Amino acid sequence: KATVSVLNWRPKLHTLKLPMLRLVARRAASTSAPAPATATQLFIDGAFLDGARAATYTVENPATGEGVWEVACAEAADVDRAVAAARRAFDEDGVWGVTGPDGAARGAMLRAMSQGLKDNVKEWATIETLDNGKPLAEAEADIEACAGIFEYYAGLAETLDASGETEVDTQDPELHGAIRKEPVGVVGAITPWNFPLLQSVAKVAPALAAGCTMVLKPSPLAPMTTLKLGELAAAAAVPAGVLNIINGPGNDCGVQLVAHKDLDKVSFTGSTRGGKQIMAKCAEFPRPVSLELGGKGALIVFDDADLTSAVDWIMCGIFMCSGQICSASSRLLVHESVADELIKRLVEATKKIKVGNPLDDGVTMGPLISVPQAENVRRYLAKAVECPDTVVLTGAAQEQSAGLASAAFCDPVIVGSVPLDSPCWTEEIFGPFLSIRRFATEEEAVRLANDSPYGLAHGALTQDTARADRLTRRLRAGTVWINCNNAVPATMPFGGYKASGFGREMGPEGLDDYLQSKSVLRARSASYSWNWYA
Repeated sequence: KATVSVLNWRPKLHTLKLPMLRLVARRAASTSAPAPATATQLFIDGAFLDGARAATYTVENPATGEGVWEVACAEAADVDRAVAAARRAFDEDGVWGVTGPDGAARGAMLRAMSQGLKDNVKEWATIETLDNGKPLAEAEADIEACAGIFEYYAGLAETLDASGETEVDTQDPELHGAIRKEPVGVVGAITPWNFPLLQSVAKVAPALAAGCTMVLKPSPLAPMTTLKLGELAAAAAVPAGVLNIINGPGNDCGVQLVAHKDLDKVSFTGSTRGGKQIMAKCAEFPRPVSLELGGKGALIVFDDADLTSAVDWIMCGIFMCSGQICSASSRLLVHESVADELIKRLVEATKKIKVGNPLDDGVTMGPLISVPQAENVRRYLAKAVECPDTVVLTGAAQEQSAGLASAAFCDPVIVGSVPLDSPCWTEEIFGPFLSIRRFATEEEAVRLANDSPYGLAHGALTQDTARADRLTRRLRAGTVWINCNNAVPATMPFGGYKASGFGREMGPEGLDDYLQSKSVLRARSASYSWNWYA
């Protein structure tokens, strides 16, 4: 598959206090059910190894709060080792980069990594579910999408052999000109916890396709499938040092990675607050940075929309991955003439969502990533209740969902008549929390949708093709969905406007983010001169 159903990349580590990161001596983790054996060490220079001080921490299953794996925790010395390995692999003649394997060879490695995922979807998905808490069916779709991303960028890597250099007219008949596309170099990448493997692959695949080397740091809350990428890379014969994976808190090894002097580029997916800090640090060198940050998407439902489809698209936009999606349509704008009927159907469908253990059959919503993240959702609901005009249609501010083992579970929330200055309407909540307002005209709907500091993705449901065409131009976001929601094909760029960041992932533009242009001019004759000073 080359299509990603949902891409969600948005950590909230600065608010979580990292409750799951407890540094301990290495020991066996306890859990009520055996977890699949998987990589738990750092992957540096082609080998799995402990951190410099052999420090570890416990990764917990959000559905139970029980420890599942003990994983290595990196520190400054490990960051140095990883960056040095990536630097050597890029700079050393014949290993990687400009002088390394050609695009066809890199493409073959990426195809092998794709096949490794296809052959073991259930295993990878089970690890993802235990690590992140999303329902197993969602995790399986993610793994299949990751295989498609590797496959897509394998194809683009192969095209670089033919398109890597383009002749241009220099406007001087004595000079031959060419523009050469070359890899940026050593990339430091930081990814979030909501789609752990998917976001990592969205950086690894185009970077390796371009000929870059990488030091990748996943979120410490859900690092397991990203650490396991080292197994794929080794099995695909990716040279040592090309892909290095470290792990630990963002305010420790993440800061050290971003500040490392030997990086050529940083790619970050996470909060807008974190993106600002990273951009400031990269400006000190300076060096390029790509940022995919937060969102507060709006979905507009017009009076001619198919209401049955609308209910499904609304729910896909806010309740998949327990609403922990940067491109979530967390603001719903409904035409006043159909609002009552649509909201009635939506509430009825939402109450049928089965919240529970994500490994159980029939469960359509698992826990949030942590108890603090669920408490954050409940705090926003409490704020909504304080407003006399706001109507709570679903959800409750209880400590946890009834009958479930962990307080990380949270019932889906829908609130109506939300004031424009309410935090529920203006701030990214990053949970299953939908705020609704009504509108009367297209002009009003567009104004309300664009009235946000974010601009990652918006959508509209309408049968009027002329109106749809207008909306694709007027909605200020990196992605606009018409009669669909949260579809992110691997073949199309994804990224934000405004405070949602800059740079693009997926599509040819995703590859371009890891390439830079070099102008090469050659005199057609070795004796050619301008004779300026002759």
